[in-house]
Amino acid sequence: MTRERFMYAPMALVLVVAATLASGCAPAGEEQAETAVPAAPETEVAQEPSYLDGVAWPPTFQANFTNHAQVIEGQSQDPAAPQESPGTIFYDATDPENVKVKTYFEICPALPCVNAKWIDDGVACWFYLLPDAELGYASYVLTEGYAPQQQEQYSLVGNMGPIYPDFAARYNKLLPLAPLDAPPEDWRVPVGNPPDPTVKIQWFQTSGYEGHETAYPFFQGYYAAVAEPQSVHEGDSYKPPYAFGGTAPSEAGLSHGELTYHWRTWNLEPSFGPIELPDLSAYQQYQDETCPLCLPQSKAPPACYQAGGKTPPPPPPPSSPPPKPMSCPVCHATDLGSG
Repeated sequence: MTRERFMYAPMALVLVVAATLASGCAPAGEEQAETAVPAAPETEVAQEPSYLDGVAWPPTFQANFTNHAQVIEGQSQDPAAPQESPGTIFYDATDPENVKVKTYFEICPALPCVNAKWIDDGVACWFYLLPDAELGYASYVLTEGYAPQQQEQYSLVGNMGPIYPDFAARYNKLLPLAPLDAPPEDWRVPVGNPPDPTVKIQWFQTSGYEGHETAYPFFQGYYAAVAEPQSVHEGDSYKPPYAFGGTAPSEAGLSHGELTYHWRTWNLEPSFGPIELPDLSAYQQYQDETCPLCLPQSKAPPACYQAGGKTPPPPPPPSSPPPKPMSCPVCHATDLGSG
């Protein structure tokens, strides 16, 4: 029997509207005059708000989760009941310049460049988010569990890499809102706070930017962490991840859902070894005219359009006011420009 398609939006590929982080530089100082002048007061270094203490991810961890996937017809406000399936994330940021992630889903979720047939067939899949020699960064999805007579397949999303360990603090600079104690009802979160009232949760908003919050709360992106640090690794305290959710485009339309982590059993000292992409020679690449999906940039890698995909469009010309930028480079390793 064919499984009903279902969709969700995990942390690795959620694309939401955000703001550009601007920077400037002061003019060089003039040569010092012979007469002494009072020293300028020291500039205070901005401190992160206390609610961000311990919310960054550790350099490496492994955690099981449950995928609560929901069907959305267009922009329906009444999706089908979530369908649940298990998975595991393996995270390695021991080299901050070379962050790698692999994630296992017992039932492959709907994401860009994921064949809808994989979802209908209910096959398992692995997601790899890694640096890529040709694309800069890339996300690969590899199927697992097809019948022996069917060749395993893979798809590729170009120019989208793993999430930064301090993504919550990075996004909070864009949308400096204190986390909520519980998700509002209009967010339509499949799983809210745990039944144990003594376990407090921080719900961070990850859609919109300062002065421009999400127009449709139903599609609100969010990250939730246990409010009190539960784990210590090499002297640093960490708040376990509790949930990740939101909305993203997929082959079948908008995908919405939530990952809830088994936070009491996450492992900060895993033994999974280096995260490396398996040999793809045994796989058949699935691609359509939009895959690999390389996001707009000034100089797209040739691999983005030599594998059957369309040439990525150039960045939009400057306008006044500037166009709303995407938040991908705030949370993810990507060459996507802030415009």
